[in-house]
Amino acid sequence: MRIIIAHKHNPETPKGGVTIAAEIDDQDNVIAYAVAKCGPHDNFNRRTGRVKATGRLNSQNYRTELNEPINRKEFINNFYD
Repeated sequence: MRIIIAHKHNPETPKGGVTIAAEIDDQDNVIAYAVAKCGPHDNFNRRTGRVKATGRLNSQNYRTELNEPINRKEFINNFYD
């Protein structure tokens, strides 16, 4: 198992954004994920988002387990829609 990190924010403004930490299995499928969301008045920071999302992935309170694994690329693309 490994963890991937994905970020999304509007490059035209430093405010707001989302960071996703996802646990990936050996077949490149997402099995669990956690999210860190930057407030609309806060400056987006990749490092802070990575630390928070990864910490939440390791926490049972914030971690979301998927019922069925989803392909990593499909998961990331659908998450941003």
